[in-house]
Amino acid sequence: MTDAKTDNKSVRSKLLRAATQEFARRGRQGASLRAICLKARCNVALVKYHFKSKSGLYREVIASLHASRMKEVEATRQLLPPPKPGDRGAALRAWVTGAVSAAFSEDREARLFERIRMHEMIQPTRHLDFFVEQHGLPMRAMLVAALCQRLSCKADDPRLLTAVPLVIGLVHMSYTQPVLDRLGYRAPRGAAALSRFAAEVAAFVDRGVEGLSAATSEDGP
Repeated sequence: MTDAKTDNKSVRSKLLRAATQEFARRGRQGASLRAICLKARCNVALVKYHFKSKSGLYREVIASLHASRMKEVEATRQLLPPPKPGDRGAALRAWVTGAVSAAFSEDREARLFERIRMHEMIQPTRHLDFFVEQHGLPMRAMLVAALCQRLSCKADDPRLLTAVPLVIGLVHMSYTQPVLDRLGYRAPRGAAALSRFAAEVAAFVDRGVEGLSAATSEDGP
């Protein structure tokens, strides 16, 4: 026999799973509480009890998916060999490797998160700021720290205005994969292929940032 606390946790989990699938399929605007509750086999009153509203449920889905993605990024980084002394690009390569691995992960949850993000970018809702606050800002902060280490600079260095958006765009190339597939550039499949691909992208970014540093120095006074 389950107690009330265990039962509440089970209901909450079922609602989160069902909502994640529905938001990924239809976006925040198109998803309905009725469809979510039917999938979770719960009633609307339970949504209000656990999450207050549809908006509260949506935000909890975003926070939950972000936490899961961050765990995957960190797990990938932990598998990398320890950096050699004096290797200023190690943190940057680790960030890119983790981000690319998470973006191209074949894990079902990763794919659902990607679809929800796509809906928010195509048809932004009033929750976009929350999405950026929960997911975008923490990822950017880690990237900026890694870039500053690579460039031996501070966070107000003007080179970051070029480097940050370029790196973020590159690691999220998975958004354009349907087009890339049709152009003959297939996404990596399987753990080994993804690991090689992420390492190659990380090395490319590292060299590019090195080139940006050199070019900036040459153009300077």
